[in-house]
Amino acid sequence: MAEDTLVAPTDGVDGLPCVEKVPLSKIQRDPACRSRAGQPNPVVVGEFADAIRNGTDFPPVDLFFDDDGKYWPGDGHYRIAATELAGRGDILARVRPGGKREAILFGCGANATHGLRRTNRDKRKAVLTLLADPIWSNWSNREVARRCGVVEAYVRKLKGEGAHNAHETGPGSLRERFLVPPFTVLDARQGWWQARKRLWFALGIRSELGRIEA
Repeated sequence: MAEDTLVAPTDGVDGLPCVEKVPLSKIQRDPACRSRAGQPNPVVVGEFADAIRNGTDFPPVDLFFDDDGKYWPGDGHYRIAATELAGRGDILARVRPGGKREAILFGCGANATHGLRRTNRDKRKAVLTLLADPIWSNWSNREVARRCGVVEAYVRKLKGEGAHNAHETGPGSLRERFLVPPFTVLDARQGWWQARKRLWFALGIRSELGRIEA
């Protein structure tokens, strides 16, 4: 198959995702779709790759196929990385219609009941991803908890910390609040800036301090 050939998924049955092999080259590697905090553990990726080489069949990954012919990963980032490391060219996937946004939302609840156990940082990132979104943040605490696979009390706890307000308060547009650094010491002491900073840390973004991910 030519590298630039568009691979469209076959139709599922009764609304269920179709299961088929997808070329790794067609899968988007956008960090925003990665639901876990930090980078994938290379030791785990290596162990998965060895298992694949030895003939182990892993469950299908979950992908979303958009109108531009792009596949966005909702779950299975470790399996995708391991399959690539093992030298394979494609991977078995459950394919649903949708794009990057659907993949991010799906990923927030991924691994709640299967796969590599989520850490507290993983759960925190999932919840804050929804609370930082202008649409998903309007959902009830119970719905956010359901989508992220956590208890409702945990959502209330994070809201109480104020990190979610980073996208709601403070001057300027979303770009100004999240991307533009403060220009004075006084700006850096404002509550909205501190809330944004806490949200960055929760999402594993530490480059503004030049720190290495723990």
